[in-house]
Amino acid sequence: MLLKADSPQEFISFMRDDYRRRGKKISLQTWSQRLGYRSTRSLGMLVEGKRLPSTKMIELLAEDYGLLENEKRFLQLLVLRQKEKKIAILCTDSPKNYRTARKCR
Repeated sequence: MLLKADSPQEFISFMRDDYRRRGKKISLQTWSQRLGYRSTRSLGMLVEGKRLPSTKMIELLAEDYGLLENEKRFLQLLVLRQKEKKIAILCTDSPKNYRTARKCR
């Protein structure tokens, strides 16, 4: 199921749904604490698709969930693809600042 995800958000949602199927209903509060975060906001923003997981967060998620190496790599690739899409969108508009312009080269 995880390898059928089309986005990092969908991958994370599949993980959360799978916890529920295993009979381990997991709240964002509990999951955040297990990952070592004080606030649910970081994880909540992932679930909502408002941010992408950092390399560190991917490692924490993989360890907590017990992702296989190919599943972890798939999530990493989904994140890279999403970043590339974001850069492509920024570059089709005229870059508004120097940092964005450097990425468009």
